[in-house]
Amino acid sequence: EPGDRLVDFAKANNLGMRGHTLLWQHSQWLPDWINNKTFAGAAEAEGVLGAYITAVASRHADFIYSWDVVNETIDPETGDIRETSFTRAMGSDVLDFAFRTAREAAPAATLAYNDYMSWEPSHEKHRAGVLRMLERLKRNDVPIDALGIQSHSNDAPPSAFTPVQQKLWRDFVEEAIGMG
Repeated sequence: EPGDRLVDFAKANNLGMRGHTLLWQHSQWLPDWINNKTFAGAAEAEGVLGAYITAVASRHADFIYSWDVVNETIDPETGDIRETSFTRAMGSDVLDFAFRTAREAAPAATLAYNDYMSWEPSHEKHRAGVLRMLERLKRNDVPIDALGIQSHSNDAPPSAFTPVQQKLWRDFVEEAIGMG
């Protein structure tokens, strides 16, 4: 009902609408009942996640033009996919599943992976992990259309955005763009 009110408001005011997020792949933001769930296997996890993504993404598929399908799955300390109840049951295939399910539910929407990595020196592993994940998704023909960059650029003062950091950031963005 709250989401329906937001869609109604956007329509009444001639606004577009993006959806955020179908799978927040970070236990901090998942409900306790999901965090504490031990799925019997991949099929059970797919049933729960698939039903949720389908219900949410299809509800206003004719209006919501873009979805952040997966959000913040890369651990900034390691560059690896974060562990959740879904990854324990499905491994990294949870990402493929989420994007494929979203495509079925909202076939016209732009599907994005969204994350908060930034240009600061402390974000190298995070950026590298995001690139590895994107490469894997593209290699597996997962229907991903975009990379959302939140750029929480607040770990360092603007003066730290040196020419070296600018080049590293541009290289990261160009590599992502190069994947299509």
